[in-house]
Amino acid sequence: MRRPVVVVPVRGLPIVALVLIGVIVAIARDARWGLMFCHVVGGGLWTAIDLFVGFVVGPIIGRMSIPARIEFSTRFMPKMLLIMPTVVTMTLAAGFPAATFSVLARLELGWPILALSAALLSWAGYSITTTLRSWNDPQVRVRVATTVSAG
Repeated sequence: MRRPVVVVPVRGLPIVALVLIGVIVAIARDARWGLMFCHVVGGGLWTAIDLFVGFVVGPIIGRMSIPARIEFSTRFMPKMLLIMPTVVTMTLAAGFPAATFSVLARLELGWPILALSAALLSWAGYSITTTLRSWNDPQVRVRVATTVSAG
């Protein structure tokens, strides 16, 4: 007999509320340490979870049978439904006020410089992702191998 599918794990909601209340308190008090803590820890978690799921969990799921993928997803996705939006909200909500402490934000051209930096980092991330995806193509591997061996 199958267990009922849980979309939102209710037991995790108090933890989500506690994290979001902590961010709200840090913003309301304009506490530099609290804002930086929430932003840096949130960004670290966001990056670590994203890389772990992409590079470790993803390939494992790709080798599973379809019924096993369904079973895995019904257990994994509800937890991710609580974790990722909370981490992203924590990172961004603490990051914007924390940016006002930055010297660049106080300069006349500070915000355009920060926006350009964010755009360049996004482009770099996209380029890396595209390169890693193309690595699955056997022709790309042969081209890289012949270029490296000829060099």
